[in-house]
Order: sequence, then structure tokens, then C-alpha cells
Amino acid sequence: MDSYDDIYSKVALALTSAQVAKQGVVDDAGIGEDIPFTFMGWDGPRLAVLMSLGPETMSKPVLERMPLVAAVSEIMRKVYCVDSITFVAEGYISKSVLNVRWRDLRKDFANNDKDVSECINVVQIGFDSFGHPYASLMAAAYSYGKGREVTWNSVNYYEHGVGKVMKDSPIVAMIALALKDEAIGVEPEQYMAALDAISGDGVQIHEFQEPPLLGETDDL
Repeated sequence: MDSYDDIYSKVALALTSAQVAKQGVVDDAGIGEDIPFTFMGWDGPRLAVLMSLGPETMSKPVLERMPLVAAVSEIMRKVYCVDSITFVAEGYISKSVLNVRWRDLRKDFANNDKDVSECINVVQIGFDSFGHPYASLMAAAYSYGKGREVTWNSVNYYEHGVGKVMKDSPIVAMIALALKDEAIGVEPEQYMAALDAISGDGVQIHEFQEPPLLGETDDL
């Protein structure tokens, strides 16, 4: 299994995967189709599990997706005992970084503001060696070329400074809160019940390692 030892390598892997996925959904469904919310759970340098929200959930407003985001984050921490999570989603980015907090970038983009682009946002959330939460962002702007080709433009990376360059995200805060919970592992029947619950809500799950059983892991 590949090993990703630092924040940047995790974020870079997530972004590369998201760029491939973006071109795939555009090829299949046409321009304007978004990739789903995706969560990559890490056990140190190893990718333990990947979960993404299904089309039915993604068709709902963001606030209505929040309970499922909370459930995914909680299961990643309590069942798979991950110590960090990479969150991938579509968004908007402005060249005028300092003014982003006072703007509605979605509306600005809809009004053909040339300063605003669509982008893929990748946020790595975890805790440092002192137990302090961090969130590091990589954003890749894109536009559409001939046919259904996705043209990737600037890529920006903001380490430990997400609050300065993007609006406060309740999703990022929710993931950080889930990661503060104790990682205890589960009994096999609890494991199956947890996965059945979110699978029934349309969450797609890809395991890269089996979750530890009760008592096999230590908290952060």
C-alpha cells in the first residue's frame, strides 16, 4: 500500500483523483455536472477508507446534506479510527483573495465576474503534534474547453491558513469536531450496522484497510 507521510502528499493525491473524476462526470453527464462530496480517511500515512455522497443526497441543498456529512465523519473516526480526513468538493475561487469573505462567489460567477472561477477544493483536516486542529486547502481553478474538455488553470495551496482565504465552512468544522472524538474501534456487528446505515442513504464506501476491532487502537 502506498504511503503518504505529509499533508501536502495527501492533498495532492486527493486533487489528482478529483481532477480525473471531474473529467469523467463531464464526459458522462455533460458540462456543469459536479463531482460528489468525497471524504478520504487516513490512518497516519495510509489511506484507510474513502466515502462519497450519492446523487440523491448531492441534489439537496448543502444544509440538508449536513446530517449525512456528520454521520460519515463520525463513522470514519469511530469505526475506522482515522486520524485525519481529506474533504473534496466543488466550489468557487476569486483572484482577489483578501475580499473573499464579503462576497458571494456563486452569484459573482453567475454574473460573469471574470475574477471568479469554478474550482475543486481539497481540504485536509486533522490535529498537529500539539493537539491543535489544522485545515490546509488546495484549490484548482478550471474552465471548459472545446467539447467537454475540462481545462485546469491555477492551483493554489494554503497551509494552515484556510480561514484567511475561504469563508468559514461548517463542513470543515464538523469534520474537525468528529476527529476530536475517541477512536475506540467496534465489534463486527456494530461495524456492519454503521455501514448499512449510511449505505442506505446512498453513501458509496471503498475500504483500503479493515477497521480495527474494539480495543485495538489508541486515541490521539
